Amino acid sequence: MEKKNSIFMLAVNDEKTAKEVSDVLRVTYDGATIYVAYDGAEALAKMSNVKPDVLIAELELRKISGADLITTVMKDKKFNGISVVALSDIPDQDRFADDVADGRLKFLAKPSGAPAIIDSVSRALSHANGNTIDSQFKLVSLSPGEKLFSQGEQAKSAFLVKKGRLRAMANISGKLQTLGDACAGEFVGEMAYINGQVRSADVEALEQCELVEIPIGTLDLLLFTKPAWSKALMKTLARRLSEANQNKA
Repeated sequence: MEKKNSIFMLAVNDEKTAKEVSDVLRVTYDGATIYVAYDGAEALAKMSNVKPDVLIAELELRKISGADLITTVMKDKKFNGISVVALSDIPDQDRFADDVADGRLKFLAKPSGAPAIIDSVSRALSHANGNTIDSQFKLVSLSPGEKLFSQGEQAKSAFLVKKGRLRAMANISGKLQTLGDACAGEFVGEMAYINGQVRSADVEALEQCELVEIPIGTLDLLLFTKPAWSKALMKTLARRLSEANQNKA
């Protein structure tokens, strides 16, 4: 059962968006209190007076941008406990990677129907209420020389590199061969998602690394709804294809 009398802050650019989201919230969450702000500064002022459970914000806002508003909420201790749903695709930058990884921040692509809004807000409320078990991602840290996974292992996750550089090596005909490196903004372990097979290589950190671990079962939906992640996967595959062609030549 959802928490009763939940408090929401909508930071949006227009009345139409505010009404669409508010209508879904009122129908779904009995007794919900909904505050609306049409610029980032107004939203920040209202949240300082009344702390919401969930902030739902567009990234492009007047006065204070939605991106800066979210950053403030994530970093300022007085806003601890507030979860955020950003009405936007995940950006190419890694600005919010930690908050996405721990489940406090959800991205919801626009336009979004009621089911998608309800799903994202329910997850955000769950996190705000202290239940993080349904978080899709987690952040993985590796020290130099530490293995991410080994050749032949069953694959359960793919990884998006947030920081650092890793190297893939495989035992081919009894010889350990370097296959290539993976850097920030690229995927690692994605071949298990593509071909459904076991790990084809050892992957270890060359320097201090941080990665977002993504369960393979969620990748189809994520790549469909988050173009920035699809772009990262295409970038990874294109570079590896180019390297393979150069090696053949």
